[in-house]
Amino acid sequence: VLTTILGEITASPKSSTGALATAFMVMGVEEALSFCQNDTSIDAFFIYSDENGTLQTCETDGFKRYKQQ
Repeated sequence: VLTTILGEITASPKSSTGALATAFMVMGVEEALSFCQNDTSIDAFFIYSDENGTLQTCETDGFKRYKQQ
């Protein structure tokens, strides 16, 4: 099953966001989310398709501060 991950990543330094996005594609959603949760300098929002092809989303705890209320 090929899973595509799209999303927004904020990190310090900013130059690392492209490399992180590529790494997250290889890792998959669960491992990428775990990676982000263990590094508080990374906030991410993921859009991906599950095993049934349905679009799903998830985000790190830190990303929630960027959402409009």
